[in-house]
Amino acid sequence: MSRRKLRDVLVWSEFLRMSLTDSFPNMTMKDDGLIGMKRLLILLAPVLVLTGCVPFRQGTRINGGDSPPMSLCDDRYVLVGIDIKREKIITEQSHIVDPKGKRYAIEIEPHQYDIDEKFKTVRVDVYPCNADGSRIRRWSNGIWSFHFVAETDGALRVIDQQWKYWTFYYSPICHGPPN
Repeated sequence: MSRRKLRDVLVWSEFLRMSLTDSFPNMTMKDDGLIGMKRLLILLAPVLVLTGCVPFRQGTRINGGDSPPMSLCDDRYVLVGIDIKREKIITEQSHIVDPKGKRYAIEIEPHQYDIDEKFKTVRVDVYPCNADGSRIRRWSNGIWSFHFVAETDGALRVIDQQWKYWTFYYSPICHGPPN
């Protein structure tokens, strides 16, 4: 932490300490001065550091080819760069495996944004589904494996990729403003 940020934290913690002692005159503080300030700073540091903390999902392909491109969207589904007007994912032969090794069947839908914007190609949203058919609500951190079987004009193509997903907690106080 830079000296300026540390100074700002100390100023705010002193202001808060003074406000508390002025607001609650019957409150006694065992230690005045530096020891009391350190205790207050220890109590306030997590609050200040976590203020405005925003979780960002990150992902990187660690195995498999570049095609088709995939991205995790809303922590609910994977947007796969396959044109469903030309290719079809065979859901019965395709699956997704989570970091713990649990295998999920998939459900696919055309990507609504591509339809609304009338793009020439329409990508596909792929949802992993539990055994009862319900879609999973959140993707856990770790390495996910994707096995898709796509059909183009009667020819089958196997797509195997592994992606690592994790959550990065961004705090403007710790990390500074974004570039």
